[in-house]
Amino acid sequence: MIVVNMWFIRHSNGLFHYGLDYTEALGASVREIWVRAETLAQTVLARIPTAKVRVLTRKQLLAEMIRAHRQEELVFTPSAHPVAFMRRQVVVVHDSFPFTGRTGAIKLALFRMALTLSRSAVAYINRSDGLRFLKRCGVEEARMRYLPNHVGGPVPAPPSGVVTIGRQIVVGLFGSDSSKKNYDALFAAVRAGRQGSSVSWRIFGHHNAYTERLRAAYPELAIEVVGSDSLSMPAFIRSIDIAVSVAEGEGFARPVALALMSGCPTFLLDTPVFREFYTGSAEMFETPAALVAALAALRPGQEMDRPQLACEYELRRDFYAGVAWLETC
Repeated sequence: MIVVNMWFIRHSNGLFHYGLDYTEALGASVREIWVRAETLAQTVLARIPTAKVRVLTRKQLLAEMIRAHRQEELVFTPSAHPVAFMRRQVVVVHDSFPFTGRTGAIKLALFRMALTLSRSAVAYINRSDGLRFLKRCGVEEARMRYLPNHVGGPVPAPPSGVVTIGRQIVVGLFGSDSSKKNYDALFAAVRAGRQGSSVSWRIFGHHNAYTERLRAAYPELAIEVVGSDSLSMPAFIRSIDIAVSVAEGEGFARPVALALMSGCPTFLLDTPVFREFYTGSAEMFETPAALVAALAALRPGQEMDRPQLACEYELRRDFYAGVAWLETC
């Protein structure tokens, strides 16, 4: 049996939904799911009503890890949190961003030590950042596995091959959990170009100190935070004209994939991870300023071709190959 350990994930963010995607696909192979908060347990049950979810304290988590070890169960942790001396576990690295900076250096030392002491398997979700990071950490190839994001689920078919820009351009931004979203660079470019009057900005995420600081720093911009717990992502995408990301530390960006699958025009910063997955699907720009200039060039009533996710088949194939691998670990 498999236990899904999502205790280290604090919010219902991309990592959390990544874990739910694999949990749902694994089906009856999953004995139970561990989380740290009742709100997260409710999010799990809203998606998988038949799941057995347990809210654990730190002490209870340690006890359950020991019990799983004794029963030789696989512990699947969809975040980069290996537990020392636990060999039958799979942890997942989404990107190298958490291991940057002074605090990141401490996290990196703990991560490498736990991997060394556990000898567990470690997965990555992209090759351009995650795989390269693990190789730099000295992880042997035999211990690594590619477990990409899932791009399944019902996506409404676009009504036509083009999308028409409205009078007020509505730009959708995804995520509010950290400064890696790079919104300061985006909004500073808007301010510098004085190009914000015809654009409204919707951030799909959570109200927090980061979003409040952004709204205070750029009062002249129409910035709205849309609660990701109160509106589905497909509904949010239907409410926008253009999907945008200038993040420099993304591991995949599930919302970007869904936006493209929904036929929503998408503008991205040209980064290695975005290039790996979204070349030929999204418009890419070398700088936030270049992206903002492209937004400013849009006109009301302008028609744009609806995009498609070029790598959709490969991602689906590799996701289900990863599910089959977990079932046999």
